[in-house]
Amino acid sequence: MTNNLFFYSDESSQQSRHMLLGGLAVKESNVATVEAALTSFREEFGEGELKWSKLANHKYAMYKAFVDIALELIEEGKMSYHSAVFDNQRVNHRRYSGGNERGFFTLYKHFLVNGVGRRYMKTCNIHVRLDRLTSKYPVHDLKFSANNVLQFGSEKYDRRPFRSTEYRDSEKEDLIQLADVITGALAFRKNKLNKPDARWSKVELSDYIIKTSGVPKGITSTPYADNWFTIFEMNLLSPI
Repeated sequence: MTNNLFFYSDESSQQSRHMLLGGLAVKESNVATVEAALTSFREEFGEGELKWSKLANHKYAMYKAFVDIALELIEEGKMSYHSAVFDNQRVNHRRYSGGNERGFFTLYKHFLVNGVGRRYMKTCNIHVRLDRLTSKYPVHDLKFSANNVLQFGSEKYDRRPFRSTEYRDSEKEDLIQLADVITGALAFRKNKLNKPDARWSKVELSDYIIKTSGVPKGITSTPYADNWFTIFEMNLLSPI
């Protein structure tokens, strides 16, 4: 039986040495449980968009409670987190970026293929929800290009698992906000921003996420056999 899987994704630190793309995967059978946890959080802490860039010291308790939703659901096997790290000094920008929007979405395509598609394609139909960007790039093309890599690449898979790629307003999507906070925390540590003058709430929360999830402190690749909280360092110096 094929399940629907929803992947809520965001990016962090495009202009830094290391850019991260990350997201939360939820199977349709677990949506009600996830929504109930998020509703309970909002009843306690109220509305308003949560973003890594907005984390202030006096908001630490709220952000930790928000992150705990994901970490606890991941521990229960009802959600998973997947991310990719790109070293902007080692990306073949002529081939993959070119300083334009299409290049950025090419990186997103490789993340979706390697970090999500190959992991779930045999059992799930994948629906991707991205934070709405000020971009003219037709986001629906991501679905087709990611499926083409899987179907016509070296492995020649017989399924096209990506069924939809859509923009969503992060202000209205708690799971995109949650992906933003976790991905931002990992990017914060990968770019070594946890310096003495850094905001203590960001240092504490990023440290808490790393310790609780068990990922390497250097934000390096996790073993592919790990299924629940993963990091994939991508090398795009040469064609994939």
